[in-house]
Amino acid sequence: MDGLSSRSGSHVPALAMDWIMRDAQPRLFVTDRLMILWANQAADRELSARRELEVRDGGLAATNPIHADDLDGLVREAVEGPATIALPCEDHDGHVLLRAQLVGRSLGQRSIGIQFYRSSVQTPQYADFGKVFGLTRAEHRVLLLLLDGRTADEISTEKQVSIETVRYQIRQIYVKLDVSSREAMFRRIMPYML
Repeated sequence: MDGLSSRSGSHVPALAMDWIMRDAQPRLFVTDRLMILWANQAADRELSARRELEVRDGGLAATNPIHADDLDGLVREAVEGPATIALPCEDHDGHVLLRAQLVGRSLGQRSIGIQFYRSSVQTPQYADFGKVFGLTRAEHRVLLLLLDGRTADEISTEKQVSIETVRYQIRQIYVKLDVSSREAMFRRIMPYML
């Protein structure tokens, strides 16, 4: 990898930083005392909304003081290895999921990388498994709806096609994925989640 990175040129770190800055995934670096060192645009937006997390005196803080110890614990655990916590959303619609890990040390200060998202709005994205498994466009759409938790009846209503058509498409999906149950289908597709 050293040979590859040495050939990439001096402009690549700036490109990488620009890419991360624009990423839709909220990301930030904090010290082991939760002082914010850097945040991308998505994190800035989320923290400005002051829902479950906010900036307080330059540091990352939970809007509900009850969760202050949870954030402290996340950072302590992240020094040892990757750590996660789930803070309940104030609107009772899911959680804010935070994942943290130590990314560096400088001048006696630890830098912790944190990424987070709201469980209630996280929409899974998948690689183009339609091409991988040879699905038709209709089968691909049905599979996405199944992965979203829809039943055959709901898919039939939503697509305005007969239940027999949907069941046929589901059988074709099973054949092409070489599975015999919905659970096996989910297991087969999970590695394609981005």
